[in-house]
Amino acid sequence: AEVAAFYGEFEEAEKLYLDADRRDLAIELRMTLCDWFRVVQLYRMGGSGVSDQQMETAWREIGHHFANLRSWESAKEYYDKSHYIEGFMDALYHLEQFDELEKCVEKLPEKSPLLPKLADMLASVGMCAEAVQAHLRFGDQKAAVNTCVNLRQWGEAVELAQKYQMPQVNTLIAKHAAQLLNEGRLTEAIEMQRNAGRYLDAARLLAQLAERELEKRAPMLRIKKIYILAALLAEQHLKAVATPEIDYASGRNTLLDSISLEDAACIERMWHCAEAYHFMLLAQRQLRFGIIHSALTTAIRLREYEDVLPLEDIYCLVALASCADRAFGTCSKAFMKLETLSHL
Repeated sequence: AEVAAFYGEFEEAEKLYLDADRRDLAIELRMTLCDWFRVVQLYRMGGSGVSDQQMETAWREIGHHFANLRSWESAKEYYDKSHYIEGFMDALYHLEQFDELEKCVEKLPEKSPLLPKLADMLASVGMCAEAVQAHLRFGDQKAAVNTCVNLRQWGEAVELAQKYQMPQVNTLIAKHAAQLLNEGRLTEAIEMQRNAGRYLDAARLLAQLAERELEKRAPMLRIKKIYILAALLAEQHLKAVATPEIDYASGRNTLLDSISLEDAACIERMWHCAEAYHFMLLAQRQLRFGIIHSALTTAIRLREYEDVLPLEDIYCLVALASCADRAFGTCSKAFMKLETLSHL
């Protein structure tokens, strides 16, 4: 039989081994040839003398064979039979059967070296929560936070960092926000800060966006909406810092006093700017619909917002409304103010 095998007559060599009742040598021959399909057949010929481990090895090798051929459906079948979880994961990944791939997280024992690989697979297709679960099951909290950051799940990143006492995530988020701003991706930076629960930082960036829109001479309604959104985000910050002792609903002013002067001024500034554009739009609408006296009253109130609105716009509107309302004294004062503006 060995001579026949040496000359490549493997069928003859196998037959001689079997005739000599040496099925073990026939199996060894087929293993050497990597003919695992025949190995399985020979195992089955032997009845109950084959261990589960031997069969699983054969199934696994057949799975490798189909994986090399990129026949992932067949590879999945044989990897499943052999309980070879790593190959099974690869097959599921290439077949894009991600629901089944997710279930592998629970199949693997804690601290399994396959968990980081599985987490990377899940993260690569955007399955953040599942990837985080795999990292945490492995015991790598830092990798879990980094996965959230890479997939821009900022809220989850901050939540995990707080849970596992990892303050460096705030530095990481701030660094990423600065990078987005340097690249001119302001809206993405705003979204990132909001999702991370950094509401006041998001509000400040929205104020920058409103200023950019103003430079582009965007419609006032759009600018007003941006400032309102910024103000609402600033209020979210106040709600976040509220305590059982100081409730937001009943103690907003107390909450403002409890935070830094800069932050409190920023929050009030958001509402101040939103009010300015609201009253400007209201005065224009009243004037357009012939509600003249109300238009004049609203226009006069705009003088409280000279730090927000262009002086030219305010006093032109006051002059127009007062003239229409026949309040010529007010109209004269408005023109005198306009005459003092150096750029006119």
